[in-house]
Amino acid sequence: MFPNAISEMFMTPKQATNQVVIRKYANRRLYDTNASRYVTIDDLKLMVKNSLDFRVVDATNGQDLTRFTLIQIILEIESEGQKLLPIGVLQQLIRFYGDKMEPILSRYLERSMNAFLDQITEPLLMQSY
Repeated sequence: MFPNAISEMFMTPKQATNQVVIRKYANRRLYDTNASRYVTIDDLKLMVKNSLDFRVVDATNGQDLTRFTLIQIILEIESEGQKLLPIGVLQQLIRFYGDKMEPILSRYLERSMNAFLDQITEPLLMQSY
C-alpha cells in the first residue's frame, strides 16, 4: 500500500478534499503532497497563520502526527522569545492530563478560543464597511 493511500484511509471524505496532506519521513523531512515539494516547519507555521488546513501523517504507517507537529511549532516559537503561554497556564494544563476533567477542559479551551476569535474579528469586519 502506498503511503498516500495509507494517510487517505484515515481521513473522512471532507478531510480528503479540503486538507493538505503532509507526509513526514523517517529522515524528518516533510513533504507537501498537494504542492509536490518538501516543506519546513516554518512553511507549516505560515500555513497555520494563513488558515490553510493540513494534516501531518507518518509516511510509513499513516499515523497522524498533526498534534505533535503543531506542538513542535509552538515550542519553536516560544523558544524564540515569544511567550504567549504563561508558566502557570502550562502547569495547570499538565495537571489536567489524565484527569477526569480533561475532555471537558479540552472542549472548553476550543470553544473559548473560537469565541475569542469571533469577538476580535467582528469589530474588524465592521471597520471595513
